[in-house]
Amino acid sequence: VDYMDKNEEGAYEAYAKNAPMYTTEELFRVTDLAEEALLGTLEPQRLGFLPYVTVWGGSQTNINTASKYVLMSLSDRITSEIADNIISYRESQDEEGEPRNFKTIAELLQVDDFPADAFPSIAPLVTVQSKIFSGTIAATSGGLTSGARAILQRQGGDAPIKTVFLDSDIVSTPTAPK
Repeated sequence: VDYMDKNEEGAYEAYAKNAPMYTTEELFRVTDLAEEALLGTLEPQRLGFLPYVTVWGGSQTNINTASKYVLMSLSDRITSEIADNIISYRESQDEEGEPRNFKTIAELLQVDDFPADAFPSIAPLVTVQSKIFSGTIAATSGGLTSGARAILQRQGGDAPIKTVFLDSDIVSTPTAPK
């Protein structure tokens, strides 16, 4: 919070942006935030949280797109197996042969082994739709890859999708053959 607040007062002002973050990579600039927490470790093997967070969107988790580990973080009652069941349910086919996806959060109660008594505490934390999306495009020519990443926001109704952030400097240089 001190990194992003608008003032220059506080214990973590060294290199502080004092504005909202645009990318999760900015977390590497936060004073005293260990790289291991972001990226994880090999020995002992621990996951870092960087792949599972965003600086965009709201406070609810979309159960139609959340990864296994994000689903498990919603409650101590959601085990690895139950998270797999949630993913299997949303990826199963409906009557038209399309991915089922959750239409309402109450459909969680139809997932195999889902703990019904945990639903009241999970319900405020989840949603079945997102208004913020990311997209990446890359092109490679002559061994050089260049691309862009955009954060897009669905406005609703007939309004066009709005670009809220664009990073057009995604570049990868050729590597030597191994």
